[in-house]
Amino acid sequence: MIDTIIFSKDRAMQLELLLRSIRDNFKELNNIHILVKGTTEDFNNGYIKLAKMYPEHKWVAESDIVKNVQNIINSFESKYAMTFVDDEIVIRDHSVKPMLDILEEFDNIHCASLRLGNNIGEYCYTADLSDKKPKFETYIDGSGVRQWDWTNGDCRVDWYYPSCINSHIYSTQFLKDWINKMSFGNINDLEGNLNRCRSEFKHYMICMEKSKTINVANNLTQTGYNRHSNKPEFTLEELNKKFLEGFIIDSKDFYNINNDIATFEKDYRLIKG
Repeated sequence: MIDTIIFSKDRAMQLELLLRSIRDNFKELNNIHILVKGTTEDFNNGYIKLAKMYPEHKWVAESDIVKNVQNIINSFESKYAMTFVDDEIVIRDHSVKPMLDILEEFDNIHCASLRLGNNIGEYCYTADLSDKKPKFETYIDGSGVRQWDWTNGDCRVDWYYPSCINSHIYSTQFLKDWINKMSFGNINDLEGNLNRCRSEFKHYMICMEKSKTINVANNLTQTGYNRHSNKPEFTLEELNKKFLEGFIIDSKDFYNINNDIATFEKDYRLIKG
């Protein structure tokens, strides 16, 4: 089993799709903590509604982000933990147990990525750069797990970026060791601070034959800039308004999608939930 923390800011509708996709496609997660921040009353009302829809999870309203994250991760008891952000979707229902078995057996692996897979090609949307596919090493157990050295490429692109706070499985002890000595103002800072320490990480990452998650870049919520769509129907405010009116995002356009990039723009189709 895998302990989990999800970060969310002003995205109740998108977070609902992530939670629904976890329920549908990721049974191996447990002890899910959701750290939410609503910047207006309407956004907070979205989270209040969502928490009532998913009462089985542990909901935490952000107050002091460093202490909040430390308290959540320090409470984890499973050997492995992972992080999500709220505009992700779990798109396939294959087990991650083969990767957990590899992590258990070998001590030279930094993390397991669910957003990467052999289906992912050589373009990184977020950096808008070519993303040279690594030379894989495969395990003889027939699990389909692939291993590569993340130090052998451009540190700005997906295959060679070991510090993602979305869809990576880490050892819980690794997260505790780093989180408890870091300062950060938001989750972008957290990821950036981790990335600056990459020289101290183990050199190998692993993934499965097909990626299990995607990131849909339809709006921006964090401080700073991440590449994203600018369609007015998918702004934070418009999606939250629709969610409070009873709409949700249709999952049919995303489940088992044939994707060759990890992050991309794709229109949401809204349905009455």
